[in-house]
Amino acid sequence: MRIQTVLLAVVPLLGLLVQDARAQAAVQVSPRGLSEILAPPLPPAPETRDQTADVTIVVYFDYNCAVCRHLDRDLFELRDGDQQVRVVHKNWPIFGGGSAYAAYSAFAAANLGHYELAHRALMSAGGPLDSRQAVDEVLQKTGLDPRAITAAIDAHRSQFSATLTRNQNEAEALGLLGTPGIIVGDQVFAGSLTLDQLRTVVARTRASQQTSSQLGPSADRAAAANRNARLTAHSARTSPVSTTAAFPSSMRPWTRSPASR
Repeated sequence: MRIQTVLLAVVPLLGLLVQDARAQAAVQVSPRGLSEILAPPLPPAPETRDQTADVTIVVYFDYNCAVCRHLDRDLFELRDGDQQVRVVHKNWPIFGGGSAYAAYSAFAAANLGHYELAHRALMSAGGPLDSRQAVDEVLQKTGLDPRAITAAIDAHRSQFSATLTRNQNEAEALGLLGTPGIIVGDQVFAGSLTLDQLRTVVARTRASQQTSSQLGPSADRAAAANRNARLTAHSARTSPVSTTAAFPSSMRPWTRSPASR
């Protein structure tokens, strides 16, 4: 499929993501790497602020990650209180088949025009989403039809699978060992941040961007050249990951029709 090809085309460039800055509080992403992470097509977002946002937050998450659920509430509060912040969700299901099915269901809901409804319901689930039934019950309570979700998954399975493959490759290139992982501006944080910490990092990112703007494009190019000169050897090791190899078989329910299970 053409969409799948576009999604996987970023994989050979992922070695450009991580810079040798691991001794710092956060890992820094190279400009080229950040542009690849934010290149379309992107996973669905609650709303589009591409034209007005001055700070973008990217979050790698799993619907069964308790820390991710708490972080999600803080991100929505931050976003709702700051109209210049954009949040990009990168679903990275690492906690088994239930998480993967939840990810597929959220993508399917997006195709039906109900991403935020599904996302917030799944993130607010009172218990583990460890089976198709558990996911369907949560979504059904919001008024979504499980049959429509299944139909959308069947129709777009290869696209959804390619998106999850892309997200995993990015997470691995960033050196993330689990969820959540957060990018604010060009800084990567492995683990969660509190709401106050998020606000502080956003403010710091804005101040840094304003300083760079005042110094002019030559300073930006010099900084970018310096960052790219310190790329780690990860770039030589990174290789494409196929759709079926992205997760162990126990974590790949998207390779089969949900109706067949």
